[in-house]
Amino acid sequence: MKKILALMFVLSIGLANNSCSSDDDDPAAQFTIVGTWKITGKYINNTPHDITDDCSLKGDLKFVNGGAYVEDIWIENETMPCHLYESIGGNWMKNGDSYTIVISTPDAISVLPETFTPELTAGNINEFKISATSLGTTTTLVFSKQ
Repeated sequence: MKKILALMFVLSIGLANNSCSSDDDDPAAQFTIVGTWKITGKYINNTPHDITDDCSLKGDLKFVNGGAYVEDIWIENETMPCHLYESIGGNWMKNGDSYTIVISTPDAISVLPETFTPELTAGNINEFKISATSLGTTTTLVFSKQ
């Protein structure tokens, strides 16, 4: 009887340890949008494009705890080289795996779509990408946490 009780005790400890294991191995469970992000890559139909001279992609995107959103808009024109034009603001919300951004700055346009679902790049929680297809052309932007 003592052997059976000892065996049951060992089994119950093993089951308790197993059931308490964490899901921290899943990168999606560790990912957080909160932080400052920068566009570090662009693909058109899966072909990489150099963004070094693309002024419109130089700004930071900031997702603040509590739902505030700030994005730096960069522009260039004939009279001024690439420069910070303005910082736009709004709010962000998470719904499942998707995020929605509501820009409150009048007439401002974000580089992000209003609703997007980040796709982790090879399980890296400090990088994600989003893709959009229009007229048969798929554009993918890669974002890296700063």
